[in-house]
Amino acid sequence: MLFRWLAAASCIALLAAAQPAAPKRFAPFALPHGTRVMDAAFTQDGGTLYLTRVAGRTSYAIVVSQRSGESWSPPLTVPFSGRWRDLEEVLSPDGDTMIFSSNRPGDASGKPLDAYYNGSYSHARGGNLWIVKPTRSGWGAPVRLPDGVNANTSTFSPAIDAHGTLYFMRASGPGGRFHLFTARREHGVYASSSLAPFSDMRYADFDPTIAPDGSFVIFTSTRPPAPSDKSALFISFRQGSGWTVPRDMGAAIDPAGDAVEARLSTDAEKLYYSSRRAVWTVDLHRWLTLDH
Repeated sequence: MLFRWLAAASCIALLAAAQPAAPKRFAPFALPHGTRVMDAAFTQDGGTLYLTRVAGRTSYAIVVSQRSGESWSPPLTVPFSGRWRDLEEVLSPDGDTMIFSSNRPGDASGKPLDAYYNGSYSHARGGNLWIVKPTRSGWGAPVRLPDGVNANTSTFSPAIDAHGTLYFMRASGPGGRFHLFTARREHGVYASSSLAPFSDMRYADFDPTIAPDGSFVIFTSTRPPAPSDKSALFISFRQGSGWTVPRDMGAAIDPAGDAVEARLSTDAEKLYYSSRRAVWTVDLHRWLTLDH
């Protein structure tokens, strides 16, 4: 009898270990009514947090908060943001670079960028990728990345690994669906880009996040087995010079089927994402120990 009980208990423990952890809501500070945040980006020491603050349909700004013990300070808008639709900020693993998307004009016209994606135009909601570097007194002036990356005004959602390789989404092809692209830094410049090997032109792929060492990527996609009217989170691992077939991470991580803006913690062991107008975090241990 004891042997059977121990065997049953062992099976239960193994099954429990095989189940992914349940997502938890991440709410570092109180927000005014009608305001939300997304795009969590932490400094390497975990003491500073950058987020995109959203108020209504048009107000997007990059904000910063400082950790004090178990609490976070009220968010403040960073000096270079607050006028344009700035969002999706990411930090390079060494903290030496921030890249973000913005509808700010890339020329002297002074007009915000329009967008075309998913079959329709969207006034003043376009995006190009911009790079900005910290200085001793704060931040420098943002610089637009070259046309090799910003091939159109529907370029969003950057991610960058420790090698400086950039991943992002851009509307392309018939109907302007989003697909994932990658760009390598050559002599300090992102001169060209190409379709990411794990992106599939038959479906919409968007919002990539890359492990600091470039060993795996997580992104949102409408590919099967995602329901026809929803999306799902997928993970792909680097394998030699290529990538594994992206694997659906399942409804346990994304129960609503609407997860977007995936971001990794600095140690790449936790995932942050936006769903149901809130930010959630989930432990990735089960996924990182799978055979791939």
